[in-house]
Amino acid sequence: MKLSFSIQNWKYIDWSSFCQTAVDTKMQGIELYNVTGLLFQGKDSPTNPQRAAAQRRYLTGSGLSICCVDTKKDFTEDGFSRELAAAVDAAVNLGTGYGGGFVAVHTSCTDAQLCRQKVGEMLEMVRERPVTLLVETKGAYADTSKLRDLLNSYADDQLAAVWNMYATFAEAKEDAEETITNLGAYVRHVHIHDFTRTADGELLPELIGEGQLPISAMMHAL
Repeated sequence: MKLSFSIQNWKYIDWSSFCQTAVDTKMQGIELYNVTGLLFQGKDSPTNPQRAAAQRRYLTGSGLSICCVDTKKDFTEDGFSRELAAAVDAAVNLGTGYGGGFVAVHTSCTDAQLCRQKVGEMLEMVRERPVTLLVETKGAYADTSKLRDLLNSYADDQLAAVWNMYATFAEAKEDAEETITNLGAYVRHVHIHDFTRTADGELLPELIGEGQLPISAMMHAL
């Protein structure tokens, strides 16, 4: 199991500082987020294909890898295909160390037919690329029985799941056993952040291990 951190919600810093932070905190990887955003613009961008080989050497020399490329837009939104294409290129060019690239996608859309249509379109986009699409267990798919049904309907090697532990537990009220029973080997990557639920029901972020997320049970399930 490799530990990594996502650059999501960080204030803007340069790419080398992200890499140094990963090294300093003894992480093994970095998860990219919003590769069409400010950090990834210009010739010095880590996703610039002309710099891909140098970036891979730099990451390897630092003991790091790009574990996943996470998309920002809902995959049913207009214009998502542009972001997906950029994420796929980044995953392929930089590699993830897992025999190909992981690209995470998500949606809040509850229209199962539309979601299945969009997933089919995404699979066609990546068909000839060494990439696995990972649908995240949040929003519409925090209920993992729904995600299981979606994944089973394709049974495609290029389609799997990201387990967002917070969403399945705090929002969908699933315990770890239920989630892993539904998804099993579909889980290829995990997003984890802790929380506390106040007396009036508000959910507050906490440092990992200092909140109410049943981390031990979730690790055992994995």
